[in-house]
Amino acid sequence: MAFALAIRKSISDTLNAPVYVKWPNDIYVADKKIAGLLIQSALQGQKIKSAILGLGLNVNEESFDEKLPNPTSLRILTEKEWNLERVWSAIEINLRIYYNLLADRKFNLLHEEYEQMLYKRKDSMTLLLSSNAEYRGQILGVNERGQLKFLHNGDLLLFNFHEVRFL
Repeated sequence: MAFALAIRKSISDTLNAPVYVKWPNDIYVADKKIAGLLIQSALQGQKIKSAILGLGLNVNEESFDEKLPNPTSLRILTEKEWNLERVWSAIEINLRIYYNLLADRKFNLLHEEYEQMLYKRKDSMTLLLSSNAEYRGQILGVNERGQLKFLHNGDLLLFNFHEVRFL
């Protein structure tokens, strides 16, 4: 959550516009994907031994493959070319801020902000399950295990990554 929030905040500050986290690993601006995140961690017992964080941020792209459903970039959104060092500097500042919140065990604060910035939270939408079943309902948030909380016909359903996709 901390990594996603740091990237989201960096882009939001850069654009001076609302930016959201699309569960579980994308960053969206105005219904368009501007970044993708990758987190790979190694556990030692119950604790995280190490983590590798990856970021794919569309900065100066002017066009995309037509097969990609909804990409955008800083350049497309602002109609100007961006200095990569300046973009990285903004990200680095926010990574430090959110890392410190994590190190200080401010999990509730991080979780609360994550849910507030969750893409399509409380909107009516359809999810496609890996079984090809479609569920219409509402995203409520994410639980402490990282599962998506989805309200469908009055029932609270929990989904893990790779079990569903947004339609």
